[in-house]
Amino acid sequence: MPLTQWRLSLYAQDAIKLASRLSLSTGLRYQLQTTPGSFANFSPRLGIAWSPDKKSTWVVHLRAGIFHDPNVQSAATEVYRLNGARQQSLTIYSPSFASPLTPVSGSIQVSTVKQFPRALNQFSSLQTHVSVEHTFPHGWHAATTLFWANNWGSLRIKNINAPLVGSSIGTPPDPTTALLAPRPIAPNENILQYQNSGHLSGTIFVAGVDHNNGKLFGISAYYVHVNLKTNTSNSISIPQSSYSETGESSRSDGTSLNSIYASGSLHLPYKLDLSAILDALSGQPYNITTGTDANGDGNFNDRPSYASAPGSGVYSTRFGLLTTNAVNGDVSRNLGTMPARVHLDMNLTRVFRLNPKDKEHPRTLTFNARSANVLNHTNVTAVGTVVSSSTFSQPLSAETARRIELGARFAF
Repeated sequence: MPLTQWRLSLYAQDAIKLASRLSLSTGLRYQLQTTPGSFANFSPRLGIAWSPDKKSTWVVHLRAGIFHDPNVQSAATEVYRLNGARQQSLTIYSPSFASPLTPVSGSIQVSTVKQFPRALNQFSSLQTHVSVEHTFPHGWHAATTLFWANNWGSLRIKNINAPLVGSSIGTPPDPTTALLAPRPIAPNENILQYQNSGHLSGTIFVAGVDHNNGKLFGISAYYVHVNLKTNTSNSISIPQSSYSETGESSRSDGTSLNSIYASGSLHLPYKLDLSAILDALSGQPYNITTGTDANGDGNFNDRPSYASAPGSGVYSTRFGLLTTNAVNGDVSRNLGTMPARVHLDMNLTRVFRLNPKDKEHPRTLTFNARSANVLNHTNVTAVGTVVSSSTFSQPLSAETARRIELGARFAF
């Protein structure tokens, strides 16, 4: 039987001018999705724009709305594929080297299936923002915006048949015993169920200024502050434990608390043009793990616990004493912070017009010198996340170092 998924979206909007400097915008969106079925997705929107002065140099915007996002197609295809009959996934612990699929003494075989619950809704959110902008003399413009969002119903995966293993601190875990522990539904099977258990809440503040009408220069710069808490990751996440939410709510993956973005251009003497782009971001969060599956749920995202004294399995870190002698550790998700990132790219250009009097057949020769990462800042992209590793919290990879390119272009 083939897999079929239907999606439909309808949207209506209207704008009403209530006064010369006051307008109202309204909208309503509806969408449905099949496989999994989700039909009651009505999303009203409302916006107000008001200018307090006659020249409209000041403008205030208020907007709010409900948003629904359809569940990703990969969820439907995975459930269709890994239903236990069409295709089966097996994990064999301590297999025979010569014949991995043949059971031997000490080996444990666990199958994995994926499923939807009886009802699976679309990802929903309430989003609001307030912005104030002002146009200054001589082409300057500034704006500030405060976003607030509360999202619920995003997808997460839970192993609803995970072994019934109690949380503990101080005793070295036994992964084999955890795998053999009783399961609530069936033995030796992971049942990964997509659930609407993800949530996110917080604010984003943005303040910026720009000037793009100048003859000598143009500039745009803004600052962003992100304060979001969530129990999900950028992809469909799996919690440390299927039976506990302890420590799951944390900073959002891939976000920086503070960021600065700027771009500009400058017309120099001798007809030289200089342009630059800058972005500077504070460190993004990363998850600290033990590198083992101590609770037997098939996922190697177990976190350590805080320890009160040194000892075997205890590691001294900049986060304090952390121990891998734990099942479902009490360290919060995304506790670590990556190093800050700074990118400054610049481009210097000079254009020579070879036949300035012939406007119908112009010929130009352009020379440019371009540099990426002018500051040669080490922008780390990955660090060690396993607390027991010698590379824990140490950089493992980074972006390209400073690069300079020279170029010429002839146009005719």
